[in-house]
Amino acid sequence: MTLAYEGNDYPEHFSIPALAEAFLTVEDSVHYQIDTPESFDEWGSMFPLGGGFVHLGPKHRAFSISMFHQLHCLNNLRKGIVSEDLADAQLAHLQHCINYLRQSILCSPDLRLEPQSVFLREAYHIDGIDGLGLTHRCVDWETIYRATENNFLEWKTQSESEEDLW
Repeated sequence: MTLAYEGNDYPEHFSIPALAEAFLTVEDSVHYQIDTPESFDEWGSMFPLGGGFVHLGPKHRAFSISMFHQLHCLNNLRKGIVSEDLADAQLAHLQHCINYLRQSILCSPDLRLEPQSVFLREAYHIDGIDGLGLTHRCVDWETIYRATENNFLEWKTQSESEEDLW
């Protein structure tokens, strides 16, 4: 049986090789700031060719991978913080993004324990959590980037060859 990938006829997940385990240690970074001359390029670099969309099925239906939708929302929140004038449609999009990120976090919670921050207490005399220096168990997202880009390049090549037929 061939799937048409129309309506609700599509797989729930993008099929890629098994994801290896990876580790991420949280740190403050000079990169991915909210509003610096480099910030737009740095945030833009988080997306693979094709923007995180894959094209599946005989009609090459486009799907976003949730991870890239989440990064898109985070980037839009960053843009909203620095914007001086947001239109109603932009505010609605930001509201969508806040809810989407909230639900994504609840769906895949990271149960790593984070102690109160000594830095915040000493530097600002406040109790809080900064998570700095703590290592989290993750999956290797590079595999996701490679598979997404390969799908995009295959789709683009096929689309261009189909245009040549016309």
